[in-house]
Amino acid sequence: MEKLYIKGSRKQLEISLNAEIGIMTITGVSTSENVEEYFAPVFEWLAKYENYDKKVPAEFIFELSYFNTPTALWFTKLYAILKNLQQKFSLKIVWYYDDDDMFNYMKEIEDLYALKVEFREKIDNN
Repeated sequence: MEKLYIKGSRKQLEISLNAEIGIMTITGVSTSENVEEYFAPVFEWLAKYENYDKKVPAEFIFELSYFNTPTALWFTKLYAILKNLQQKFSLKIVWYYDDDDMFNYMKEIEDLYALKVEFREKIDNN
């Protein structure tokens, strides 16, 4: 299965999805209003991944600094897909946070979608 990589920018998230090694990451900032077009290849990839027959135990890692309301709305679709994937095979969701708002947001999502999430506080190396 092909990897999906979308280069991030000041306004867009960096997305890396790799079925072969089981590592999927979404990192950075999303302030763009045009997220539907941005997330379309992610949802296409996840639909293929669901039927991929060589799955290994996987991690879906979120390491976000900020995201706006349009991005949060698209994330709700992503959470539903991740819940479905967690029910079918070994998928660990890891949420890095650096403030209470990000932690509390994902705690609510974890409860709302009945996801299993591992929370890790970001370490500032500066």
